[in-house]
Amino acid sequence: KQTITLEDASFQMEIESTTHTDSRNLQSGGKGQLISILYQNRNGGTVFTPETLYEIYDFEQALYNYPGFDRYCYQTQASIGVYKCAMFDSLISRFFPYGGSRKGRLVEDILEVVEGFLDSPRDISKLDQYFSRENLSSNITKSFVYLRQPSYYQSKQSQDDFLETLFTDFLWKNDLKRNPFVYPNMIYTWANTH
Repeated sequence: KQTITLEDASFQMEIESTTHTDSRNLQSGGKGQLISILYQNRNGGTVFTPETLYEIYDFEQALYNYPGFDRYCYQTQASIGVYKCAMFDSLISRFFPYGGSRKGRLVEDILEVVEGFLDSPRDISKLDQYFSRENLSSNITKSFVYLRQPSYYQSKQSQDDFLETLFTDFLWKNDLKRNPFVYPNMIYTWANTH
C-alpha cells in the first residue's frame, strides 16, 4: 500500500493505492512493468467534465505516441504477424470511441458512458470510493499502462533508461505543478511497479 498525494495551490487530496494481483498487475501474464496514472480535476469535483476528459485523452494519446514507447509497450496481435501496443487499461477511451476522421471526438452523452461503469467492478475500481448509482461522479480516475518484460532484444537496462527518459522528459515536463499551461483542467500523478 502507498499513499499518493495530489496537490495544487488550491487543493490537496491523499489517496491510498494498492497494487493488485489481478490482470492489471504486470507481474503476471508475461507482462513487464506497470505504470499507474491517477487523474484528478484540477478545479476539484468530478473528472467527468468535457474539459477534463479532453485533457486526459490528449495526455494518454501523447504518452501512447511518445518516441520509443512502441519498443517497450506490452503488445497485442493486431493481425497475423502484426503486433501493436496494447491500449491502456483506462476508462477514458469509452468517452472517445470513434476512429477515422472522428478520432478524438467526445461522445455526446457523457452521463450514459458513466452509467455504464456501474455494471463493472473492474471499471468501478478505477474511480473513487463514492461512485455509485446515487453519485455518478468521481474525483479521480486511474489508468494502467502495460510494458513488456525485457527480452533478448531489449535489456532491462535499456527499458530502465527508457523509463527514466519517459519520466523526466514527458511525465515531469507535463506535470501541472511544473507547467500549469499544458493541462489547466487536469492534474495527475503516477507510480511505477516492477
